[in-house]
Formats: sequence, C-alpha cells, structure tokens
Amino acid sequence: MEVNSVKITDLSIDYVTVPYEDQFVSAYFLEVSTNKGISGFYGSIRQSSVAVQLATFRETIKGLNPIAIEQIWNKVFSTQFGGRTGIWMMALGALDCALWDIKAKIFEVPVFELLGGPCRENIPFREFEYGSLESDREWFREVSPIYHVDGVQGR
Repeated sequence: MEVNSVKITDLSIDYVTVPYEDQFVSAYFLEVSTNKGISGFYGSIRQSSVAVQLATFRETIKGLNPIAIEQIWNKVFSTQFGGRTGIWMMALGALDCALWDIKAKIFEVPVFELLGGPCRENIPFREFEYGSLESDREWFREVSPIYHVDGVQGR
C-alpha cells in the first residue's frame, strides 16, 4: 500500500451501553476511518464533553494523511484558542491514540514498535489500573495475591 495515498475520511463517535453484572455501563468510542478501509480506534471515553470536543475535530482532519501524526496534532492544536487543558487535551489525546492505531495497522506492527520498541521486560499492574467500578476493585482485591505470586507488583 502506498502510504502517502492514505487519507482520513471520517471521525465517528459511538455511544455504547453494555450490561455489567447487575448494572449497565456506558461509554463513548472513537473511530477514525480512512479511504483504504483501515480504521483507528480509541475508547472508552466516559465524559460526554470529550466526545463533543472530538466531533469538532472532524472537518480539520478530513483528507489528511493519518501517518503524519505530528502534523495532524499540530494542526488540531493550533485551532484551539483559550484553554489548552482538560477536556480539550483529553480529546486530542484520544485522537492521537486512534492515529497511532491506524499507523500500526498500515505498517503491520504493534504500536509499541513504532514508539521505539520494548523498554522493559514486564509492566507493573496496579489495582487502580484495572477499572473504576467498585466491583472491579473488589474483584482485584480477591485475585491480587494470585497475581503477586506471578510477579505483578504494586497495589
């Protein structure tokens, strides 16, 4: 595939609700589509304001080459006046991740290879990284001794 011919055709945001134990969990998911049928994804996004902000990027990125991540980042970043923090930066970070997903798919390598390759042999797994629901934390407390034995450190 000629990488210079890949162009962004759309940015879409899906709102998904799924059953989880005795409740429902909802989140937004970002998809950036290309003219070559390759899409990049990011999610879950919990804040509706981030999803709204992402939608404002759509026209700015259409027609651009998703390989040129820094160029896209700078173009989107330059469109913002006022605060370049909080919700706005969360949205730009989500877009950034979706673009790296596309690039990795085009070159058929994991994202970490594009970012410089492995830098450690294992990654600590911490309780707060598993999830934000109380039931997630309770589950982790039950299984953490098992993971700790397997070399996972931190709580």
